[in-house]
Amino acid sequence: MALDPEKFLPMVRAVARSVSRQFPSYVDAQDTEQTLLIWLYEKRASVLKTVEDSPDDWEAKIASTMRK
Repeated sequence: MALDPEKFLPMVRAVARSVSRQFPSYVDAQDTEQTLLIWLYEKRASVLKTVEDSPDDWEAKIASTMRK
């Protein structure tokens, strides 16, 4: 299985907006989005395992990790 941008991009954008709203003076949503996309690519094996192991709630688990 490969990382499908169509599947992950909405979640990445939502997390980036959420984080930038918490720290508006310090965090830009677009910069955060790009950072999260790089993180997603670097951690793709772990992310894909989470998707396979938790088909019903993988998005919440990965989004939570991204926010940290």
